[in-house]
Amino acid sequence: MAKVNWIWRETAEIIGVLGVIGSLVFVAFEIRQNNDLLAADARAYRHEIRSQNSNRQFLENPELAALKVKVDSGVPLSEVEQFTVERYFNQILLDFQFSFVEYERGQLGEEDLNIETMRNTFIREAGMSRYWSEYSKVYYRPDFVQWMNANIATQE
Repeated sequence: MAKVNWIWRETAEIIGVLGVIGSLVFVAFEIRQNNDLLAADARAYRHEIRSQNSNRQFLENPELAALKVKVDSGVPLSEVEQFTVERYFNQILLDFQFSFVEYERGQLGEEDLNIETMRNTFIREAGMSRYWSEYSKVYYRPDFVQWMNANIATQE
């Protein structure tokens, strides 16, 4: 009888240890998943703030809207105006890069990447193609530059 009690006790301890290990694995999985979600939320928040700032600049500053019209009409720009337009292009391309990186991380599906919208924006913005060809390798991630050249910039 003592031998049977010993077997049950050992079996119960083994089951208990396996339960603890299983619980730790589950908690580790949940922590990792939560960290991934928090990181995605933080990236999305940064993107939202960047987009709001870009939109607010035009809404609060009619001179920028007038400059955009001037660029689209092909009128020569002053150095200050050219700098301003380049910052505008840079913001658009940083937003594209953000979307690309999130897509690569699996945080965006292909349908959320909006390639057609990116392509249309790239084509529609007068001077963006020239800006891209001059500064793409300076300001942007190499994997993004390669993707842009294959999917957006060559589609003009």
